[in-house]
Formats: sequence, structure tokens, C-alpha cells
Amino acid sequence: MKQKNSSKLLIPVATILVLIVALTVFFGACGGSTVTVTSTSTQTTTVTGTTQASSTTTTTQTSAEKPITLIFTSHNSGTGFWRLNVIDPFFRELEKRTNNRIKIEEHWNGELVNLIDAYDAMLKGSVDLAEYFPSMLAGRFPMDDIMPFTPFDTVVYRPGRVVYELGQQFPQSLEPYKDAKLLWREPGYSVGFVTTKRAVRDLAGSKGMKMGPVGQWSSNIIEALGWVPTAVPPEDSTSALQTGVQEGSGLSMYLLWEFGWGPLMKYMTVPIHCDEMLVNCSMNINTWNKLPKDIQDIINSMMEPNVDLQDTAVVKNYFESIPKANSEFGIELITLPKAEQDKMNAAIQPVQNAFVKSLNDKGLPGDAYMAKFLELNRKYSEEQYKPK
Repeated sequence: MKQKNSSKLLIPVATILVLIVALTVFFGACGGSTVTVTSTSTQTTTVTGTTQASSTTTTTQTSAEKPITLIFTSHNSGTGFWRLNVIDPFFRELEKRTNNRIKIEEHWNGELVNLIDAYDAMLKGSVDLAEYFPSMLAGRFPMDDIMPFTPFDTVVYRPGRVVYELGQQFPQSLEPYKDAKLLWREPGYSVGFVTTKRAVRDLAGSKGMKMGPVGQWSSNIIEALGWVPTAVPPEDSTSALQTGVQEGSGLSMYLLWEFGWGPLMKYMTVPIHCDEMLVNCSMNINTWNKLPKDIQDIINSMMEPNVDLQDTAVVKNYFESIPKANSEFGIELITLPKAEQDKMNAAIQPVQNAFVKSLNDKGLPGDAYMAKFLELNRKYSEEQYKPK
């Protein structure tokens, strides 16, 4: 009896399949939902000779995802070179590769937080992403203070590659960044010094000039060269040059236009690297940990190729800006003779030795680190790496 009653409850397989198709059409027509239906049908013959049909259906339904919005802060101009050529390509590619599951809410000109506080604001979660200068955060990234020791007899065509490979070979240099997700470290590419009145044509004739440093070791190098390190906040740099508080500064070339330095400057001397620094971007660690694994994988896959893209941008800007600086502002380009380059390298050697010792005293591999840094700078200054 039970067997007879239960047989009435059986629904033909064909009917089930029709219902599945109908549900697929119905849910597929609903906005914001995706339904995936997998159906399999099999027939088996039992030992009694009867044929039984069976089916298996797997349905996965996902609602349309709301984009994850990440808040980014920068001191840079929202319409300038660094945004358009260094930052924007990375963010737009990230949005594209994630099918717009990530959206970057960008804030420029320090409107959310000033430059010196940006890194800590990111660590606290006030923002998700921050651009910052590690050299301004004294003592927190000791191995990255190596940047102003770039040799005076080099113009490096792959500055970000130097930093990337150094980090790969010396993971101790990345250890201080572990409290956040480091996305990139790109040198600002300060290849020369611009001056308002006096030219730096040689070491002896430029003594006493008031130059802007970018950290303690940069200040020590400037002092060793016979100049006077005169620090001001980045937002006050233009007025400092206008009023004579500073007589010169290192620069990334686009600052001639974006900071209004062009009309103030008379001379540019290359190569001088004593205020070279990193311009980094990091993500709050909690924000990073909450991202879906596939988005984390996408970001990780973009990091090394981004080094090459950013290098191309900053080096191209340097070479294209030199003739423009002359034609638009009348800035005279001075290339230091090799003999003067050698004098400057010799003058800063005691400072370089002190820097190496400071790393050794912290238990870090100072000697090996400096040797590799100098080696990579000379390697990527070779003609084969120069933009064609």
C-alpha cells in the first residue's frame, strides 16, 4: 500500500527539466541576478530489465555585486603629470581587470590629509590608500634612506627597477612596510638641481648655497658638499624659492610647471641626486585582508609590470622636459664634468660610510646593501636601457 501511494508522488523527469528551463528563463530575465543551471540525465537498466531515469541539477545564483570603493589620498595635483602618468594608469587598469568590482575614490591636493600625515592616516583606516614619502617619516624605513646616495656620475634609466630588484634581494628593506599592503615604490626621479640665481658649475664655486633636502641623510649629503640644507614643508617650497629662503632644490621635472618653479629658475645642473627619494603607495591592511582572493591576485599580478610602466613615464618626462624648460623659461642646462662628478662622489663618501654603519648597527646588511644599490644604479645607467 505504501508503495502504491508513493508512486503517485513521482514526477516525470521531462516535467522536471521543463520546470528547470522555465525557472532559468524567469530568473535570467530578472535584473541584477545570474542563474547558472547544470543538468545531467542518465538511464540505467536494472537486473530485472526495467529502465529508470535519474537527473542531477546544480543551480548557482549570485546577485550583482556592489563595487568596493577604496578611498585614496595624495598631495599631488589631480590634473598633473604624476596623477595622469604614474597613478591613473594603475588605478584604471585595476578597475578594468576587476570588471569594475573595484572603484577608486580619488582625493588630490591633500584635501583629506596632508602629505606628512598621509601614511599614518592610511594605517589607521581613515583612508584606504595613501601616497607618501618614506623619507619624511624619520627612522621608520631606514633602508630606503639609501636613495640620495645614487652616484653623481650616473643618470639611471630604470630607477624603479633598481628599487624593485633591491627589495627582492634584500627583503629586510620591505619589513617596515608589513603593517600595510605596499603597492609600489617609485623614485621621484630627481636627477638634477635647479637654482634661482647662482649656477652649480663646480663644487668649489657653489659653496654656501641654501638647498632643500628630503630627509636627514639628504641633509647630511648636502652639508658634505658645502651647501646649506634648508628644509621647508613641500607646500611652502615655492614661496621659499621666491623669497630666497632656499636658493635651489632637486626636482622632478614636472614641478617646473605644476609648482610654478619654472619662471623662478635660471639654471639646472645634472646629474645631482642628493635629494632623490621614493614616492610610495600603500593600502590599509584591513582593507587588503577584506578583499576577495581573486582581486588580491589581480593586484599582486600588476605590481611588477607597474614598475616598468612608471619608469617609462618618469624617464620620458625628464628627457622631454629639458628642451621645454629652456624654450619656455630660459633655464640653462649644465652638465657636470666628469672631474666634478668624481669630486662630489668623494665628498659624500664619509656620509655614505656613516649610513652603512647605521644599518650595520641595526643588524641590517649595510655593506652588501649599499654595494648592490650602487651596482644596480650603474647597470641601469648603461646605454642599452636609455629610452629610444
